[in-house]
Amino acid sequence: MTDHSTQHVSRALYWYMCQHIVGTEDYVKQIRLLNAVRDNLSSNKVGISITSGSFGEGLEMRGSDLDVMFMDRNVEVYDVKPRFHPNISYLSMNTDYEKPGFTQLRLEYSNSQTLYDNSVQFADKHYLSSTLGKK
Repeated sequence: MTDHSTQHVSRALYWYMCQHIVGTEDYVKQIRLLNAVRDNLSSNKVGISITSGSFGEGLEMRGSDLDVMFMDRNVEVYDVKPRFHPNISYLSMNTDYEKPGFTQLRLEYSNSQTLYDNSVQFADKHYLSSTLGKK
């Protein structure tokens, strides 16, 4: 294919995707804005909900699920030990044996039973479990 033919196919594919799969650029921006507004309205003293995944990026695709993360304001994750506060639970990051972009979260201190309930014990340490936390 020549450069002109490649450009034509690329534009046709972009147009088709905008019309039939993900929506126009303005529609995607609107979805992102609505997600941000909903996330801000659901924010409170305890935590923040964050819409993520493809829908969080503004892509409303058939068959796709809705991913929502919850950030607890009373839990801190660190790789350098912070100043201790008794009302905050602390998780340390361990990336030594993990794939790039992943980490193990070790429970260092918790004032909440919920974190212990969502952790597994390994070698006298408690680690947050991704499978126990999924809903």
